[in-house]
Amino acid sequence: EPKVLLLDEPVSALDKSVEAQVLNLLLDLKDELGLTFIFISHDISVVRYFCDRVAVMHRGRMVETGPAEQICTAPQEPYTQSLISAVPNPDPRLRFAALRSLGQVRQPEAVPHILPFLTDSRKELRFAAAEALGQIRAVAAVRPLVELMRESDRNLRRAAAEALGSIADLEAVASLIVALEDEHWSVRCAAATALGRIRSAKSLPALCSRLRDRDAT
Repeated sequence: EPKVLLLDEPVSALDKSVEAQVLNLLLDLKDELGLTFIFISHDISVVRYFCDRVAVMHRGRMVETGPAEQICTAPQEPYTQSLISAVPNPDPRLRFAALRSLGQVRQPEAVPHILPFLTDSRKELRFAAAEALGQIRAVAAVRPLVELMRESDRNLRRAAAEALGSIADLEAVASLIVALEDEHWSVRCAAATALGRIRSAKSLPALCSRLRDRDAT
């Protein structure tokens, strides 16, 4: 019953569909068993999806450490910057179209490739990612979408609520019930509609209480 596992390029030789399955299995084991992984990889997209913190090595020395999202989006050290800049960065319009298409294909294996776009600096890509995850209906997308519900932008909160309505999961229901009290009516309406789609009995008291809401919408 180890507490720490060293994973050296565990998915480097796998195709993308199998890679996603392995990564999600490892994340499930991490949560269930309280494991810590030391994950070695040259794939920036995998590191960004899988890791909480990142240490960048160069010629046997650690040159930069920090949260994975920070390292992958705003690196400080020149060597890290060169690594990130070497990752292909296609036209955002192509990314938008690819996200929409991945949602329409509705394969759970696509989820790890979509999740990083929920935190992209471009709002249109975040919307497309939320919509795609809602279409795929994968439980693995619930927690990132719940995080999106905490955004200051009400339109992003609404998009997350709409996506959660496609996933029958208790965490999704709990987040949507909280969203019924959101400060903006569009988010409250999206949450109510989403709960109706999930059809969970747990949402009944909260929905009934909204019948007394003075907001006619």
